[in-house]
Formats: sequence, structure tokens, C-alpha cells
Amino acid sequence: MEHTDTANNVNIRGDFHSHILPGMDDGASDSSISIAMLMSLKKQNMDFVCLTPHYSYHRESVNDFLTRRNVSYYRLTEALREQSLENDLPQIRLGAEVRVEPDLANDSDICKLCYTGTNALLLELPFSKLENRVYEAIENIALKYRIIPVIAHFERYRKLYSKDDIERIFSIPNAVIQVNAETVQSFTERKFVFSMISQGVSVILGSDAHDMEMRPPSIEKAYGKIDAKVKGHERARFYQTICHVIGHDTYI
Repeated sequence: MEHTDTANNVNIRGDFHSHILPGMDDGASDSSISIAMLMSLKKQNMDFVCLTPHYSYHRESVNDFLTRRNVSYYRLTEALREQSLENDLPQIRLGAEVRVEPDLANDSDICKLCYTGTNALLLELPFSKLENRVYEAIENIALKYRIIPVIAHFERYRKLYSKDDIERIFSIPNAVIQVNAETVQSFTERKFVFSMISQGVSVILGSDAHDMEMRPPSIEKAYGKIDAKVKGHERARFYQTICHVIGHDTYI
């Protein structure tokens, strides 16, 4: 399902943020919904999907979370095998949407929550004004563990943060900004995404899908908007960022 641009470079497309694992959080409640979501992403020609259930450090240890995630993933894979679908879907990468907390950088186990096979970690900021301790926690995680901090659904914070706060997030070493696909599909919101890309900010897409009705995995059209509006080296850099985060640098 790899896509080729006009310069004959291979571009891979994927969903970096989803709540597809059954029974893990407020996402898919059972395997049948999970499978429907995965099949939808297949129809949209996604090459991979990251399954990123919510994780809160103060509520649960990393290892307890991983135990729950493994059980959920086993249930899903068994359901896929029963329907002979395990080899007919986008590549699955496990991960987590990790809420940023001040003590998060003190636990090296958080590295286990990176997308499978990568050093990239999806981080959710508190829905409030940017505090120094939140910024410092992200910076410490990035520097201490050499992690690529992926800031989840960043468009949600645009009106909460000052221009200086936004620039401060952009300045975190190796930071990548994940935006939800619906933002790119919105005429009034997509300018913010295109502006970040033109500034050289590393941007990736996620559906943030939770189900098939209210918050379905709709993402293909967002990639189409990127391809239509972002050209030349900026588009090349957008796809290079995907490869870098997911660990497919050989595609560049």
C-alpha cells in the first residue's frame, strides 16, 4: 500500500494515534468494533496503524498497563485469526497515549510505551495553559532517554497557548507534532497545519479514532489534502518525518 509521489519517492501513510484496542479505555469496547476500525483503515490504504490507549502514570504502573495491553492485543489477534484477517490489514504498532505528569521522567519504564520498534512516544498535554513543569517534563524525557516526543492532537492547545508557548514546544529536541486528521479536513483549521509544515515543524497525522460511529478512523482525506496543498521539499519532509518516527528511514 505504499504510495509514490511525482518524484518517484516512496511515501508511507499511517495512523499514529488511535483507540482501537478493545476494552482498554474509552475507545473500542470489543474486538468486533476494533476489527471494523482496522478494516476501515485498510480501505483507506493506510500502511500502518498505531494502537495507543490512554496511560496515566499516577493511576497505574507501566508494567500493569502493559499486562492489560497484552491481554487486549491477544483478544484482538485471536479474533483476527478466527476471521483469517491477521495478514490482510495495515501493519499494527502498539503504543500508548501518555499523559504528561511532572514525575514521568523519573521512571525509565516509560520507554516501553514507545511505538513498537521505535524511540517515539505519544504524549498528551494537560488541557490547560502551559506550565513550566509540563514543558520541563517533556524536555527531560526527550533528553534523558533520547526519546522522540510526539505531542498528541496539538491543535487542541492552539488557543490555550501563547505564541511563545507554541514556539517553546516546537523547540523541544526532536519534537514531533501530531495533529488529528479532522483538523486537516477542516477548511478553517487546516491553515494552522500547513503553516507548521511551511515553518519546518515535524508534523504527523492521527485519526484519534474511538469507534465507528461518533469518532471513526477517518484519515485518508487528510493525506489527500496534504498532497494537494503541500508541495516540493515541504511535502518530502512531511513524508520523511513519518518514516523517521516509525523507523522506516530506508524509505527516504
